[in-house]
Amino acid sequence: MTYSFFLAKKYEFYILLNSISIHFKNELNNKLMFPSGDQFYLDEHDGERGYNTDPARGADTFHPFRKVKPLALLKIFQKSHNANTGTHNYTLTENVSTLLIQYITVLGYGEANLPTVTVDGIAKTGFTYRQLPISNPAPTFAYSLVLTDLKKGDTLVMVSPYWGTNAYELQLWGC
Repeated sequence: MTYSFFLAKKYEFYILLNSISIHFKNELNNKLMFPSGDQFYLDEHDGERGYNTDPARGADTFHPFRKVKPLALLKIFQKSHNANTGTHNYTLTENVSTLLIQYITVLGYGEANLPTVTVDGIAKTGFTYRQLPISNPAPTFAYSLVLTDLKKGDTLVMVSPYWGTNAYELQLWGC
């Protein structure tokens, strides 16, 4: 057997592998289906990957895969010991699918100590709270509120109540 014989066999093997790969890719892409039995097809439109429910792969039946943004700290407001309520305004600079408002404070818990939050003038409720394992110099509490589907330009107004030495940190986290 000569070297040219091995080169010819190597080339034939490469052609065989390539055709198997193409066949497998086509078969796989045309046999994907949801548990309901509806077929779907992997697709890409304008550089965005997703799936299509129509074998003709029209733009109106394209569904992009969800892009998950990491949770990021958007803003921190802090206030230390004085006798005034604290009012904080924040306007969103981009769409936010989930916004976590974290209010950490000392010396107060319960509904009377909840901050008020409005989005474009509409009151938002539903804070939960828990005592943190920090009690020096005083008990510390964390209040949390989750808001969803906020849009760029929405304005949040957050007001912290006054109850003596009102020290707190207000954090806005979004994704």
